[in-house]
Amino acid sequence: MELYGVFWERKLLPEEEQALCSLLPPQQRQRAEQFRNMARRQEHLVAYGLLALALRERRGISTLPAIAAGKKGKPCFPDYPEIFFSISHTKGGALVGLDNGPIGVDVEHLRPIGKRTMERLGNGMTEEAFLRIWVRREARAKRSGAGLSEAIRSEPSMAGGEQYRELRVPEGFFAGVSFG
Repeated sequence: MELYGVFWERKLLPEEEQALCSLLPPQQRQRAEQFRNMARRQEHLVAYGLLALALRERRGISTLPAIAAGKKGKPCFPDYPEIFFSISHTKGGALVGLDNGPIGVDVEHLRPIGKRTMERLGNGMTEEAFLRIWVRREARAKRSGAGLSEAIRSEPSMAGGEQYRELRVPEGFFAGVSFG
């Protein structure tokens, strides 16, 4: 398992954004251009740029391969079925996981959680506790391909061989990986 994370505190400069765009295939560049919110666009660029760099450094793949929806909609590389990946981004952070088997990652930044969400899912817990649980459930859902809607309702028992690790990240962020 290989994990790559990056955290930032400022907007990207135009030349940084251009450099990240150059790492992406047309499909991902077009997707980035569809974001009206500049911060969300930059998160997308950083996350997919990080994925491209990880593949280049660790797997010798010089350009980000085409990404398709596999089983249950889980993203995959059709040309590299032996490489599993997961990607997550949030305000000021991006996380990528690569493995030879199913993997799921999630990263979130500390922020206010809506009152209705906290009432429905939070059971009086703090926002920090809620986000730790949310990250675990989302990482596990990404690994299994089950989808987030299933993970929101309840968290299933760990599948045979599945492991989850909370990651050490900068203060104000929560991150985790599900693998195995």
